[in-house]
Amino acid sequence: YYVENLVAGEPSPHGDLEPEVSADAIMAHVVEGARILREGGIPEPVVEFAYTHHGTSVIEYFWHKCLEEGNPKGLSDAAFRYPGMRPRTRETAILMLIDAIEAAARTVDEPSREKFEAIVQRVMNVKLRQGQLDVCGLTMEDLRVIQSTLTDTLCNAYHNRIKYPWQDKEGDGEAALPVPGIATERDVARERSREST
Repeated sequence: YYVENLVAGEPSPHGDLEPEVSADAIMAHVVEGARILREGGIPEPVVEFAYTHHGTSVIEYFWHKCLEEGNPKGLSDAAFRYPGMRPRTRETAILMLIDAIEAAARTVDEPSREKFEAIVQRVMNVKLRQGQLDVCGLTMEDLRVIQSTLTDTLCNAYHNRIKYPWQDKEGDGEAALPVPGIATERDVARERSREST
């Protein structure tokens, strides 16, 4: 049910579903993930990361879709809230922020520092307004450091790179340029030794 899990060109399974049904399908991964971890004998502190990484946040996309459709069933935002619990440690809160910010960052066209700063700021503000960070022990100074660090990390991860020579060639890429053959470590050492003499 996640866009990132679809094969390119595959239609979204949410297209014909009511927003609350889509939200239920998305929310299920929290409880299911915690169950799988417990059955696998994973220590409870690790399970807590899975159970708190969305806290009691609203799945905004489907809540807004419900409102745009006129909310015919008169649902409250509770129908679109994750069933987990809010993070109770600094570490679980940081995971919550990273998870939400990384997901939002993937939607950016033409990445820039300004866009990433805006995403990080918005996600953090929403989590604060929703009370998701109230019991985790993070300070405002911690949040400033997290904000700066995540912005820098996104800029580094999504920065523009130079194109490889084969990307500039016409045709199918690999056929457009010669591709180096196989070389063992010994081959490389021998060739370098020859070149240095």
